[in-house]
Amino acid sequence: MPEPWIPPAPDSPRPDFIVIGAMRAGTSARWIWLRDHPGTNLSTAKEPNLFLPEIEMRSYPWAGFYPEPDGRVIGESSVSYAAPDVAGTVAGRIAEHAPEARVVYLVRHPVERTRSHHRHSYLRGLERRPSDEVAVPGSSYVERSRYATVLDVFGEHV
Repeated sequence: MPEPWIPPAPDSPRPDFIVIGAMRAGTSARWIWLRDHPGTNLSTAKEPNLFLPEIEMRSYPWAGFYPEPDGRVIGESSVSYAAPDVAGTVAGRIAEHAPEARVVYLVRHPVERTRSHHRHSYLRGLERRPSDEVAVPGSSYVERSRYATVLDVFGEHV
């Protein structure tokens, strides 16, 4: 049974920006670019997933993920935040615990993103069905490419 979500301590550092892009939309490349930029100070892990509802999806406590403020902007990148089934919870938690954070949503052409997501899963042995069987309305591949759904949810909160 998952433990309850642990909010940050009042004096914990908060992110100035959060990249929530769609899976297979260039978030890793953007994270590397931001990590190497002298004006940014990113979380200790690329995808800390600290605002997700399921605690088992993150393996460390909140403390220590965000660096202490040193004049640079603090940020993180977690693609799981853009999953339609958790976006409302994540957006609400961001609004409550990091209300000043700007949210950056990276997207990619929906069909190309869906193809890349399927290929990624297939090559890792997570998917055995051909793409024409999984790229159908309602599938997780297609749902992750419905960007407006996630934007609407985030727009209500942040």
